[in-house]
Amino acid sequence: MISRRAFFGTLAVPLAAAACRRAPFDTRGFVHDARSNVMLMPASSYDADFADIVMSGLRELRVDVRGKRVLLKPNMVEYEPGTAINTHPAVIAGAALAFRRAGAAAVVVAEGPGHRRDTEYLVMRTGLYD
Repeated sequence: MISRRAFFGTLAVPLAAAACRRAPFDTRGFVHDARSNVMLMPASSYDADFADIVMSGLRELRVDVRGKRVLLKPNMVEYEPGTAINTHPAVIAGAALAFRRAGAAAVVVAEGPGHRRDTEYLVMRTGLYD
């Protein structure tokens, strides 16, 4: 036999989780949509004007970043010469420039690589520092 208190105690967690899942706000009060816009834009090489490509995407998706802070989180995994493991520095720089041109108050690049934990090494070896 289970007590009423124990029974209702076991219901609290799934009910709270279900209620939070449907809430339009997260714990910090930000509104988020159920869907995200995604766009694939072609680039013939890493010599492309990525700032222009990203600006085109921002216009097409009607993304307004004026006065907002933008965080770019590139993919930095490992460094191996001659391979494409990480987000290319030209893509990151182009995105940062595009967001600034679009009126972002600040653009920050932040990364916490999961494989090679020495972020400074990765930033230097991949060319992102330059």
